[in-house]
Amino acid sequence: MTHRTVLAPMLLALALLHAPAAPAHAASPAGADTMLATYEGGAVTRTEFSQIWEGLVPSEYPPGNAVESRQAYLVSIVDRKLLEREALKRPLVLTPDEVAEVERQRDLLIQNGLFTEMTKDLPPPTPDELDLMGRQLTTLAEVRLVSFSSPERAAAWRSRLITGTPVSALDQAIRREGAQLAEADSFRFVGADQIPDTLAQVIWKLRPGQVSAIQQVLGKATLVQLRQFGPRPGAVSTSNRDLEGEFIRARASKIRQQLRDRMVATTGRTFEDEGMAILLKAHLLVPRRNDVDSTTGVPVVNAVLPLPKIAPADTGRVVARAGGRAFTIGNYLAFWNRVPAFERPEVRDRQTLEGVVDRVVLAPEISRLGREHGIDKDPKVVERINRLKQGIALDHYYTAEIQSKVKVDEAGLRKLFAATPGHYDDRPSITSHIIVVERRSLADSLAARLKEGASFSYLARTYSSDGESAAKGGDVGTTFRGSQTNVGLEDAMYATPVGQFGGPERTPQGWVLWRIDAKTPGLKRNFEQAREMLERDYRINEAERLLGEKLAKLRKEAKVKLYPERVTADLGSGGKWGN
Repeated sequence: MTHRTVLAPMLLALALLHAPAAPAHAASPAGADTMLATYEGGAVTRTEFSQIWEGLVPSEYPPGNAVESRQAYLVSIVDRKLLEREALKRPLVLTPDEVAEVERQRDLLIQNGLFTEMTKDLPPPTPDELDLMGRQLTTLAEVRLVSFSSPERAAAWRSRLITGTPVSALDQAIRREGAQLAEADSFRFVGADQIPDTLAQVIWKLRPGQVSAIQQVLGKATLVQLRQFGPRPGAVSTSNRDLEGEFIRARASKIRQQLRDRMVATTGRTFEDEGMAILLKAHLLVPRRNDVDSTTGVPVVNAVLPLPKIAPADTGRVVARAGGRAFTIGNYLAFWNRVPAFERPEVRDRQTLEGVVDRVVLAPEISRLGREHGIDKDPKVVERINRLKQGIALDHYYTAEIQSKVKVDEAGLRKLFAATPGHYDDRPSITSHIIVVERRSLADSLAARLKEGASFSYLARTYSSDGESAAKGGDVGTTFRGSQTNVGLEDAMYATPVGQFGGPERTPQGWVLWRIDAKTPGLKRNFEQAREMLERDYRINEAERLLGEKLAKLRKEAKVKLYPERVTADLGSGGKWGN
């Protein structure tokens, strides 16, 4: 079963969403249309609410429809402001860990501020630039590269080709002279995202049948020949607004890459292949951010990405060197462990991993450059750091005024245990491997091969349509009884003895075969066995009750008024998640 986790002072963030006894709604005063809530000494405006809402991830939205969820969160914003006001009456003394976190956040703000400074005066994209990007997103180019032995011969042949000499004449010359003239590959379809951006810009500005100006590719004078453009499978047309956003993101990415290249040259950064290979392998075992449940076929969005699992002996492996310093896997994990899980990048290939490692390795140099440009003095950076310190002060206040006043009561523990029968028991579980295929005939064939002794892992990697488990030989780990929506499949898997195969069973995702590797029968706990978990939950419940009482008092003293009729479904919808 999944037990409630310990919530430390940050329980406050959740408790605010469910705080009892919200203040009564008030009629809207004239001339205050931007106010969503008022209280003595302050207010919450539509602009402020939008900025806060846009910074949330979906898991932080209160329950209810778009309007109800926002109305509930409005209460939490007011409550936080009232508590912060109380917290700031106390002197704030940061712990060493808190000082380190403040400095980490300051460095991130400086780095982001530097990128913003570098892109703030760039002009909007032109219609031609948007048209080019739209074609790059929706088409493939059939091209070949011809690399010449010298720039002079490349120039001579380009002059001939653009004045009417057929391509077949060049092919005949290459067959006759070989590499002394040029080397040409075969025509093939490529996407703009599969080749260097500079080359993509050249290709998508050509017309079918044209040849490019001379390009330097791998140190050789090269001509690009375009045969045709073809539709890109799965591509859909995009609105100009979306294209503009994509263009701006791509341009910002190029500028970041240019800065990264400068920092690489400055620090002499190099990668260590052995350490990078270990780190990439571990990242590939992390669940994808967007996935499909292996047995139910239900789409899953994993907004929270865990860190890759690394053997302790490998944490000392070096992944990169820069500025005379070696950066280990341990340094990498420590850096990303301090970043909220929903902000961690998804890594599925070496190129992405290099960029993510550079975030760690080049961060000190980028921060230094940002300070040279005065980004640390920017009012927005200063304000964000002050807000962070206010949050820490709030945590201190919660610990001192709420958590420390919780007293565990034996009678209360027994009452909680009696009120939640079965809650502290462990459900039965199985550990298994699966294969998912689309056709029943293939499933029957694979089942027969398994009975004949074929390797389950080999068949899973070769035939399974479930990419995540197939990459691990069909391993789906441990699942608990009652956790699957497909009851028929779950019953069949639990009925299969350990070490035996089962299936095929039809599911929304396809036909499933399985092997049961282990089973646990579950555990029914008595009061004493559950005491530790009971105490934890009791403390959480009591802290929520005390917090509710404190908030009710503060709301009354501050004469809080809410204007829920001004809360609309699109308020704050311009953020990353768009809702």
